[in-house]
Amino acid sequence: MDNYEFNEQQNTQLAKLATSMTFVGVMMIVLGVICGLSVLAGEVSGVITGVLYVLIGVWTRSAGQSLRSIVDTEGNDISHLMDAIGNLGKLYLLQKWLVILAIIALAIAFFVGMTMVQ
Repeated sequence: MDNYEFNEQQNTQLAKLATSMTFVGVMMIVLGVICGLSVLAGEVSGVITGVLYVLIGVWTRSAGQSLRSIVDTEGNDISHLMDAIGNLGKLYLLQKWLVILAIIALAIAFFVGMTMVQ
């Protein structure tokens, strides 16, 4: 199965996706570094946000590069695809936990707000 090759139409779609993912990944890394520089202004929350952006950027960029490798090389399409899926898995695991934490924070804020109203 390692010798499977995507066809030209599939490679075109993968190339477009790879280009967008790589661009978004690089921009997220840049945003993360900029947010991280907020530590110079004494803002710790900017550093946390910056680290999250960098992680998202690195995994998105890596997944994009793996998809680009599917298009640019022959004989390893499946392994490159699995590399991309691995990076996307990390990205979505992080996002899953961020969503869970946001829901918990919103629930706490709601209940604290309700107790203050009474």
